[in-house]
Amino acid sequence: MRIKYTLILLLGLFHFRSGYSQELINPSKIPHTLLWEVSGKSGHKAYIYGTMHSESDKVISLGDSVVYYLNHSAEFAMEVDPDSLPDPMSLLMKVMLPPDVALKDSLSPAQYEKFSMMVTQKLGLPVTVAERIKPFFLYYILSEDSQTTQKKTGLFLDILLSKLAKKRKMEIVGLESVNSQLDLMLDIPLANQFKMMRELLDDVPKASQAMKDETKSYINADFEALSAEMDDPEIPKDFMDKMLRQRNIGMANQVDSILNKTSVFVAVGAAHLPLQDGVLNLMKQKGYHIRPVFSRKKYTAAQVRKMLD
Repeated sequence: MRIKYTLILLLGLFHFRSGYSQELINPSKIPHTLLWEVSGKSGHKAYIYGTMHSESDKVISLGDSVVYYLNHSAEFAMEVDPDSLPDPMSLLMKVMLPPDVALKDSLSPAQYEKFSMMVTQKLGLPVTVAERIKPFFLYYILSEDSQTTQKKTGLFLDILLSKLAKKRKMEIVGLESVNSQLDLMLDIPLANQFKMMRELLDDVPKASQAMKDETKSYINADFEALSAEMDDPEIPKDFMDKMLRQRNIGMANQVDSILNKTSVFVAVGAAHLPLQDGVLNLMKQKGYHIRPVFSRKKYTAAQVRKMLD
């Protein structure tokens, strides 16, 4: 279950024929595409692209329609503008454990030894530093399979898209603040974060496989599989409400506001797109037409990187 907290955070209708709204709400019926057109109410169009916070070459590979509509939009909107990060000291205070709380106290000697080895190998940090960081912020990196067959590009998808937009001198808009996102992550109780870390250290291959499965589902734009991977009755409803529903409402309101003045390409976590309270259905409820957009071909990660030159 604890793995799925991370899956939710990594990731994050329709007017054209009868029954299409159900194809958005029911994950098994959603077309396999991550790009959607929003149009009709204001005269301007939005292209909403579901992303994954990953640097895998398979994730970075972009469909030709994604590149085309990014290049033909006036503004670029993403969850958080990377240029609007809070000051380093403020950020540090949020990610560090309280002075009177120690990760080591929640781990067995064997678990602590494995933790020490992993943070040294994967992060290059001494354990005395790493153990002061809240476990949630270490979990994703430590659970990655260092032997994965997917190549790393050194550039996460959402950051890559923002750089492409910046190259075109597009205005970049953050739909949320960094602090609001951090506060949501910090809503996960420390006891749960410690349990996440213990479960990871007890079975690293299981956590790595979960990440691989999620990446595969994302690449295939398989919303049914993504929804199944994130679904867990043990995850508190109030956490899911804050992490998805409330944020979706805010994102949809922001996109609606932008569309009143111009066209926009929107990049948000794929988990925010589907279901009753997803961004796409919320835009439909605001009076917009929604349609899936498909690509005829994909640019490789290397080709996409060259677009930054």
